[in-house]
Amino acid sequence: MSNKAIVIDNGTYQTRIGFAGEDTPTDIYLTNNKVFYNGENPPMKKGLINDFEAMDKVWRYGFNEGIIKNGLLDTPIQEYPVILSETTLAPKFHTERITQHLFEQYEVPGLYIANQALLSLYSLGKTTGLICDVGFEQTRITPIYEGIAFTHASDFINIGGKHINECLKLNLMKSFNLSDDDMMVDENNNLKVNNHLNITNQEEFNKIFTNDVIEQIKLKLCFVTNYEYSKQMKISLDSKQKAEEILLQQQQEQGTDNNLENNSQEQQLQSTPKKKVTKSTKQTNSYYKEYTLPDGRKINIGQIERFSSSEILFNPSLHLKGKEYQLPGIHYLLNECANLCDFDTKKEMLQNIIVSGSTCLLNGFSKRLKIEVKELVTASTNVDVHEPKDPSNSVWYGASILSSLSSFQTMWIKKVEYNEYGPQIIHRRTY
Repeated sequence: MSNKAIVIDNGTYQTRIGFAGEDTPTDIYLTNNKVFYNGENPPMKKGLINDFEAMDKVWRYGFNEGIIKNGLLDTPIQEYPVILSETTLAPKFHTERITQHLFEQYEVPGLYIANQALLSLYSLGKTTGLICDVGFEQTRITPIYEGIAFTHASDFINIGGKHINECLKLNLMKSFNLSDDDMMVDENNNLKVNNHLNITNQEEFNKIFTNDVIEQIKLKLCFVTNYEYSKQMKISLDSKQKAEEILLQQQQEQGTDNNLENNSQEQQLQSTPKKKVTKSTKQTNSYYKEYTLPDGRKINIGQIERFSSSEILFNPSLHLKGKEYQLPGIHYLLNECANLCDFDTKKEMLQNIIVSGSTCLLNGFSKRLKIEVKELVTASTNVDVHEPKDPSNSVWYGASILSSLSSFQTMWIKKVEYNEYGPQIIHRRTY
């Protein structure tokens, strides 16, 4: 192939598109944007293409907006081979349908469909590892040994970044006293930290806290605790009580000051000593973190809201209602997948746990995963978790590296081969 390959990473939340050999995609955009829907059908669900007509809109947008309109092509787009990512346990007909669509609708000269877990591994320059890919709707575990994915030992759990977002949104609603569930609502507390937003109902809340805002709050402020849930909750509740006592006192003092006439500047300074303000600020900042909304307004988000949402990854049944969430945490699933490998391979896998997906950017995630896995294995077993420089782009970057190698060029499925053998040809060179 004379031209650089176009690299596409298909994700349920975001699609990434760019060129082989580059460090970052040229465009990243929402996959399940309503404009791409085919009627009521979204393009993707749980890592697989749900509707090919809808997915075609996603790909065409990427080609047109991310590649063509940016003036990045020297020749027609039909002269560029394409490498796409796909989940480990994708059905064969799913892979064949993608192959048929790309060759017949886009007339690509060459195509390769690569395993997402393997691409994450390549992004770190490794060929052996246990991949923990935390996606939007699923978390997938894939053991890979010397470049070969062990599909018999691979598995997934229907928990991902989407569920953290839903839990975070519910917790924020509770902080505004908008939820029927009073788990985190203190009716005797007159303090309203974010009362300047004047949110009185769920409709107003949803207008401000859109899905995109919730996602950004998660990535910027949420964290994964390294303590047991009950211990962290006690720490956070103690911190919350101290912070709110200070804030409530300050609000009361401010209200009193506002009602006083002819109050001199000297009297105001005396009523709030400098040292007290400094100490109070530190105590409140230890619990509340500030976030700036798209309209410029600022809100304070408590520690409980910021850590409890991510706990669903490690204990879904405690935080999510419904039989479908009576599931073990991702650390249990990871250990079970490792146990399906032979003894020597298992040891190497546990020393090379690779995390990928934007949710892995949460502060403390890798450390917590290591702690939880070590609890499940023998004391003599070494466990190590490796995090790519940018977990959210690791799959795309791995594909960029792979497709730019000179040794890879013989791996392309060419149009002439597709014409002769049909969509099944894709299984001969992809794994």
